[in-house]
Amino acid sequence: TIEALKGKTGDVAVREYIVNNLLSSQAPYATIGMVNGAYVGSEPVAPGYYLIRDKAGTLTGKDDSYTFYIVKITGFVTITPKADTPSLVKKIKDKNDTTGETTNWQDSADYDIGDEVPYLLTATVANNFASYKGAYKLVFHDTMEAGLTFNETSVKVIVNNTEVKDTFYTVTKTDNQNFTVTIADLKALTYGENGTKVAVGDKIHVEFTATLNENAVIGAKGNLNTAYLEFANNPNSEQPEMGR
Repeated sequence: TIEALKGKTGDVAVREYIVNNLLSSQAPYATIGMVNGAYVGSEPVAPGYYLIRDKAGTLTGKDDSYTFYIVKITGFVTITPKADTPSLVKKIKDKNDTTGETTNWQDSADYDIGDEVPYLLTATVANNFASYKGAYKLVFHDTMEAGLTFNETSVKVIVNNTEVKDTFYTVTKTDNQNFTVTIADLKALTYGENGTKVAVGDKIHVEFTATLNENAVIGAKGNLNTAYLEFANNPNSEQPEMGR
């Protein structure tokens, strides 16, 4: 076993090797369940080295993310889950037809055909993003109905009221109604003159506009714009594995 591990460098490589090659159905193990918000072992185990990991297989919930592998010398142990996922909120501004003034960000608005409609997508940074072994990839997805035309050059990414350089993200337009904004690695993103790094709890804003076109639906039904967030969800992997 020691000989096999000689070529493995780095914490992740060693743990991955143990999981994929040394663990088997015959290996001693204990089941861990959730009790009052913490993971608790099904039975006390003798002191020794244990590798604690998520159950093998793929995640079933769209908002799930894996926890870190833990290697610990322990007997009976209680583990607080470390997994966290970012959240997403979408807002829109309204405009007064008489004065031309716009409101603060809100949930709905009333515009005329030909108007440019401002939108805001906001993601809150997860509390464990900086501990990921690989890149922490973040992708904003937006889909509009036929009555709205996406304005590709209008996209801005903003952190703490400071616009981020476009070298940190990519805008991909599928068609006039669908696009993505991809941040390849949130851990590498900086903003401001001093190169401030993103921190836990920061708000990542994506601002853009869409033009209300001739296909717009008039009346209460409106013209919907929906969005969702895709994010790295396996902190143990060197390559981003994505969830939503």
